[in-house]
Amino acid sequence: MASITVTTEPDSQPPVNRLTLHASDGCIFTSLTVTRIQDGSQTLIRRQPTLGTSDALSYDYEPRYGVAASYHISGSEKQADTGASTDVNMSSDLVTLTPDSGWLIHPGNPAKSMPLPLGRLTGLTGMGRGMNATRHDVLGATLPVYTITGPRFGLQFTLELRTRTLDEESMLWALLDDQIPILINWLDTDAQRLNMKPMYLQVGDVQEERFAQMLYPARFANTPAERRDWKLPCVQVQSPAISQQAVGWTYADLFAEQPTYLDVQATYATYADLQAHNKKDGS
Repeated sequence: MASITVTTEPDSQPPVNRLTLHASDGCIFTSLTVTRIQDGSQTLIRRQPTLGTSDALSYDYEPRYGVAASYHISGSEKQADTGASTDVNMSSDLVTLTPDSGWLIHPGNPAKSMPLPLGRLTGLTGMGRGMNATRHDVLGATLPVYTITGPRFGLQFTLELRTRTLDEESMLWALLDDQIPILINWLDTDAQRLNMKPMYLQVGDVQEERFAQMLYPARFANTPAERRDWKLPCVQVQSPAISQQAVGWTYADLFAEQPTYLDVQATYATYADLQAHNKKDGS
C-alpha cells in the first residue's frame, strides 16, 4: 500500500515541508497530485513529485507558519512487471512548520527567499485598500453618482526593510529582480498581532536609502556605511501561476562540488549568489 511521510524542516533555507511518497511493493507512480489542506482551504503545492519512480519526493515552501496542515495525494501507480494500474488516494498526518522568523518567499525559486529576523522589518506604512468604483458627475446636479463594479481592491502598503551588509543587499535584489510576486509569510503569532494573514505581493518601484556616516574604509563589515533602508511599495495579488519551481540547491550539492571554503569564495561573488547557485563564470 502506498504511503506518505511529511517532515518539517524549520531550519532549512527557506523553511520547508518535505514529502516522501512510497509506492506499493513492486509499483511505480504514474500520476500524482498533492494538495495542501490548511486553515480550511485546499491548495495545490507548487513542487509536485516526480513520476516514474517508487519513491517520490515533493517540497512545499509556502505553508502558513505555525498553523497545522495535512496533505492529500491522489493519482495512480502500476505494477512494474504486469503493468496493472491501481488508484492512489491517501492523506498525511497533521504537521506544523514553525521557523524562528517570518520569510519573504520567492515562489519560482525558493533559494532566492529571504528571512525576516528581528530588526529587518522596520515598518508597514500607508496601509489601505483602493476603491473599486467610478465617479460620474451629473450635468446640472450638485452631487456625483458612483457605479460600483466590485469590492474594494486588496491591501496596498509600503513594506519597509533594513539590510546591514552588502550580502543582505544582494540577497534582497536577487529576490526582487525578476519581478515575480513574492509571498510574505508571517509567523502565525505575528500575523495575529498585525491582523494580516500571509499574502502574495507585487512589489513596485523600489527605493533604497544609503548612509554616509563612514567616509573612510572600515575594518568591519557590519558598518553604517553598508546599512540600507528600503521602501517597497506593495500591492496584494493572487498567487502567481507558477507550476514548476526551480530545483533546490542544497548544502549536500555544494559540498560535493566545492570541497573547501576557498573553492566557494573563488566560485561565488556573494552569499546571495551562493544561495541561488549563480557562479561567477555563469556556468
